[in-house]
Amino acid sequence: IGNGSVGNVIVNITPYDNKFGKGTSMRLGSMQIVDHVEFDLDGGNDDDEFEFEDYDIENDSTEGDDDWDE
Repeated sequence: IGNGSVGNVIVNITPYDNKFGKGTSMRLGSMQIVDHVEFDLDGGNDDDEFEFEDYDIENDSTEGDDDWDE
């Protein structure tokens, strides 16, 4: 949780817990990525979880030759 950088792209990782759910939000530059969201759909004690994985992030920078498709 916190701020860092990938190359010269600013990465911001923010936890959230609000009326829409709870999880972790990650921002790569201007692109928002939500990697884990939990919703309480049935009002019970167990959260119904939705996970988003396996992103293909394209590096559109003209600097360097980093391979982002790993």
